[in-house]
Amino acid sequence: MNARRISTLLVSCAVASSLAACANGHPAAAKKGLNKPTGPSSTRSTGSGLPAGMTTLPPSRPDSVRTSDMVVRLSDLPAGWSPMKNSTSPAQQLAQDSFFDHCLGIPVIEGVTTKIAYSQFKDHGGVAFVYSSAAAFKKAVDAEAEGAALRGAKVVSCNIATERKYTAAPPGGKVGAITGKVLPLPRGEFGDRIVTQLTLKNGVKFLYYADQIGIVAGRFVVQLEFDSAVSPPNGALEAKVAKAVFLRSLAAAV
Repeated sequence: MNARRISTLLVSCAVASSLAACANGHPAAAKKGLNKPTGPSSTRSTGSGLPAGMTTLPPSRPDSVRTSDMVVRLSDLPAGWSPMKNSTSPAQQLAQDSFFDHCLGIPVIEGVTTKIAYSQFKDHGGVAFVYSSAAAFKKAVDAEAEGAALRGAKVVSCNIATERKYTAAPPGGKVGAITGKVLPLPRGEFGDRIVTQLTLKNGVKFLYYADQIGIVAGRFVVQLEFDSAVSPPNGALEAKVAKAVFLRSLAAAV
């Protein structure tokens, strides 16, 4: 998203539809922030500044094509996952991005980028979700400034504030405590975990976990979000998907 935070607008309704009875819905990626990276620790340079395995620069491609290569694909996920339609309107996305960016004290991302691509998927049980966003900044210095802000001390508190403002309560239920912490990740990656307590109409309470992981690659910021109801997201899946997407992103950013 924020990974631009993807899950805040209608997520509780989407999960409640699997845990109880609720109208369908899930928002698109929003933004969420963390440290400034240079790439995953598993990626080595050839010495020429290119990712391992590359010896020449590829032809220049439009940002719309590059960002589409940087988001999660269905092929990055195991069997049992399926794509979800983006149900967040541009106006909703802009409002949420503006709130988060103003909290951090940085320019609103839509004003300093040429393209932002999104993708989102759900597992067969409907209680686990994967989202991704890839933002192409107009200048590398803009992406670096974004990364610097996103690794700052206000990131977790701004993410919590964004969740508080935009997470919809399940019908007849409520949103409870929201907590967050920075995740320990490989060198070059950044991320955090936000945990939201939700209460259904029947009084059943559950925790909703959202792990955000990202990198800065040249003038691109790529962020993934792994969400899960009841129990934390699958760490092995996070690591596998992040490695595949980040390696692809580093190559596409050249």
